[in-house]
Amino acid sequence: MGDSVYKSLPKLAIVLLIFSGVFDLGIGDSDGPTIKTMEVGKLFTLDCNLTTVPENSSASVLWFKDGEQINGSSSHITIGNNILEIRKPVDDDWGNYTCQTNVTDSAFNHTYIVYTKPRIEPQFQKSVSHIQGESLTLSCVVFGKPDPDIVWFKDDIPIGSNDSRIKIERTEKGSDLKITSLEEDDRAEYTCSISNAVGSDNSTILVRVKDKLAALWPFLGIVAEVGVLCTIIFIYEKRRAKQEFEESDTDQSPDTKNVADNKEKDVRQRK
Repeated sequence: MGDSVYKSLPKLAIVLLIFSGVFDLGIGDSDGPTIKTMEVGKLFTLDCNLTTVPENSSASVLWFKDGEQINGSSSHITIGNNILEIRKPVDDDWGNYTCQTNVTDSAFNHTYIVYTKPRIEPQFQKSVSHIQGESLTLSCVVFGKPDPDIVWFKDDIPIGSNDSRIKIERTEKGSDLKITSLEEDDRAEYTCSISNAVGSDNSTILVRVKDKLAALWPFLGIVAEVGVLCTIIFIYEKRRAKQEFEESDTDQSPDTKNVADNKEKDVRQRK
């Protein structure tokens, strides 16, 4: 009766029966690749589970990155007990990791697509000041894999290409926002916003635009203070001199004046 049952099944069903309950990769292979998010600098692991292995058979696990086998002997990546471990990962560690399990003469595999979260480093400072007419360059240095999309905002409004003074350039490290001949209307909060398949990040800076004469204000203030001080000193000295003259005139006694007058008369008589 058992033989008749197998004969009545299609060949494909017979194959599935043979492997069912004999070997299971244990990570949902039928669902296709699994997307994993890796954070730079934090321990990251991938697990290749073997839930069921047939008796009297040998099983081995191999790991590949982007099609090249990983030996696991480096201090950066280790492999043990079917687990791949990356200590202090960097952005270059992103990619396709494949767990290949060899059981007797059959091979099974599962692929992990590993991405890194996007981030902006360093973040913008809180604010910056420029003089009207100067040029401004804001550099947004981004990290993350796959390469994140970058959008610039001015006061939460996407910056377009309708102003010839404003240019957005893609660079090897991210993106630059350049503004030539700053105007008063350029005073605003500028935001660099980035995103990819596994996350997003942003950084904002306040740009202040000062009047052209703003640089002279401290100097003009000093000149005004010196002018006021000199005026005060001049008025004070003039009043003090006048007061001393009046006091010296009133301090002379009548006898002193008579003696002085007699001396003048004697001088005239002798002449």
